[in-house]
Amino acid sequence: MTLAEPMTLSELLLDADLDLYDTRAVERLMSYLLVREPARFAPYLARALAGPPPVAERAGRLWALLEIRDTLPDGLPRALSDLLLEAPRGAAEAFARNADDSIEQLTALFNDPDKEVREKAAGCLRFLERHSEATAAAIIAAFTGSKAFEEHFDEFIRPLE
Repeated sequence: MTLAEPMTLSELLLDADLDLYDTRAVERLMSYLLVREPARFAPYLARALAGPPPVAERAGRLWALLEIRDTLPDGLPRALSDLLLEAPRGAAEAFARNADDSIEQLTALFNDPDKEVREKAAGCLRFLERHSEATAAAIIAAFTGSKAFEEHFDEFIRPLE
């Protein structure tokens, strides 16, 4: 079996009903495929980004993966602000989990107009000890001067207790 055969089988799976995209298994498969061949699988991600809310949120996490890796292919939104409402929420979650690699994107989300995006971005505060000292300092500086600070002060103070 060549590498092309599993990729073709994956394309057949991804042509299925869009509700299938709302599973952890398909999210992991798409992550694998998008990292290896972003241009080839970008249309499937674009389809998911425009899907129903839970699918779009999962797709936002995948979009963020490509954004972090600086491998967003043509045909996908270039900026977070170009994503539909639910997709930025997924992207915020992904940026919060990968703060060392997405500090600029993450800290901008502390002032996002969507309260849920701010909440997901503030989730990075639970894991400050995992990050480099420079990343933790940048997160704290951005957070304390943001809209998210008042809403999610408890996330900030909890690790200090």
